[in-house]
Amino acid sequence: TAAISLCRYHGRRRIRETLSRESTSLEETALLIRANARFEMGIDQFPKAMRDARRIVETAAPSEGHRRQAAELMNEIECAKRCRRRLDRKLSRDVCRWVQTSMNEHG
Repeated sequence: TAAISLCRYHGRRRIRETLSRESTSLEETALLIRANARFEMGIDQFPKAMRDARRIVETAAPSEGHRRQAAELMNEIECAKRCRRRLDRKLSRDVCRWVQTSMNEHG
C-alpha cells in the first residue's frame, strides 16, 4: 500500500510522459502483487483483490502484461468463488441430511 501511494505521488509530480508511464507501471506492479496476496489470503479478501485487479485492467495500457495478468487473476477469483459456493451448498446439504437422520433416530 505504501508503494502504491508513492508511485501515485511521483506519477502526479512528473511532467514528462515517459517518467509518468514508468511510475504508473510501478503502481500497477504493486497493485498486482497486492491483489495476488489478497487472493492467497482467502475468500474474505476476494473483494479487495478483485478491486485491485479491476483497477489495473481499467488503467493499464492494452499492450501491457499487467492488464493480461490482472484479467487472469479476476478469472481465478471468480472461479474460486464459484467453487467455494458449490462446496458450501454441498456441506449444508450434508449437514441437513445428518440432522434429519439424527432427528428420525432419536425423536
